[in-house]
Amino acid sequence: MKKIISLKVDKQFEDSLSKNHPWIFSKKFANFKIRLKLSSVIQFLSKKSRFLAYGIFCGKDKLVSVRVLPFGQNFTRLQFLDFLISRFEERISLLEHTDSLRLLHGENDGLPGLTLDYHAGTLMFRCYDESLLLYVRFVSRAVFEVLNTRKDLHLLANNILLMNPRRTSNSSGNYKKEIRVLRGSLPETILIRYRDLKYSIRPGQQKGGIYNDIRNLRDFISENPNLYTGKSVLNLFSNNGLLSELFLQNGAESVHSIEDSQECIEVHKKNLKNPEKSIIQKLDIFRNYQKFSQEAQKKYDWIIIDPPSLTASGKDVHRAKVIYKKLIEISLGILSEEGILVVCSCSNRIHRNEFENIVGKAFSENAVNMKRIARLSPEIDHPVIREFPEGDYFKVLIYQRL
Repeated sequence: MKKIISLKVDKQFEDSLSKNHPWIFSKKFANFKIRLKLSSVIQFLSKKSRFLAYGIFCGKDKLVSVRVLPFGQNFTRLQFLDFLISRFEERISLLEHTDSLRLLHGENDGLPGLTLDYHAGTLMFRCYDESLLLYVRFVSRAVFEVLNTRKDLHLLANNILLMNPRRTSNSSGNYKKEIRVLRGSLPETILIRYRDLKYSIRPGQQKGGIYNDIRNLRDFISENPNLYTGKSVLNLFSNNGLLSELFLQNGAESVHSIEDSQECIEVHKKNLKNPEKSIIQKLDIFRNYQKFSQEAQKKYDWIIIDPPSLTASGKDVHRAKVIYKKLIEISLGILSEEGILVVCSCSNRIHRNEFENIVGKAFSENAVNMKRIARLSPEIDHPVIREFPEGDYFKVLIYQRL
């Protein structure tokens, strides 16, 4: 274990720590002149040497310089195992409908900087900075111990994988090189189950939570087939096509799926069950959606807009708002009378109320009368805590044209 470095802080910094936000930003940490190595464990103390918190140093040049750990001064391994068990027990009810879920949801689950997705016995860790690799390995060993001693959880640990934190979106074609095998092996594909639909996925495929963070929309679709039976669907940013296939399985007349990633398209094609009702098109939506809409030969009864995150930093917020609004406006032009529009956002720097305002502005400026029929809440494996508003990132709004 790395040597723990003690750091005394002033009252203002102590008050900030007491709010239990899991990040210490670089601006706040810049005043400390101490030299630290990446991954150093910091023990924050008051001026009177009272323990305040532990943190992992990620670098002074990073937006987040320190990730604060939720462990007390004298926490034990057994306490940590109980902590993991409590998190797993909160969400194993999802196993009734699926064997693909998020077991650990980063800061919102008290483990800043990492997520753990479970896909039919294969566990995929992701961490968001190289400084967290030792911490992830500690967590992975504890997860393996829990799953091998608590068989009543009905979760297997056949393979434990770690996605390279340096991975970029254009490296998805070489996904094998981007994954470290911590235990077991790297499967070529994994067959997951969602209700009656079985779907083959690739571990480490683009957008880590795609099989999990949109499940609330999948549930809405599965439970409301009367809204789309015999109707046409346009699925923008369709990723691996699971949502498209779900529409078809439950009665949609046709689904046109548009995706820019060739890797995702190949996965979709391998899972295609109704080729006569399905169109899969490779297209850069951000560049070419306007042209697509102008050349469209039909209007669609359902349109789903689910782009990747558009706010890598605070500087991107204005641009993201413009893009969301433009995507909605173009979609309105090819949405049928009484058609349904689904608008999703995983941009964590745009608050859900702000996102709803963007959508409403697009409707009003285009003189289109739309009624919101659903605002979907996060699933239980994507908890949101008050202390970390940034974690309330995934929004799904569903409207019907009047």
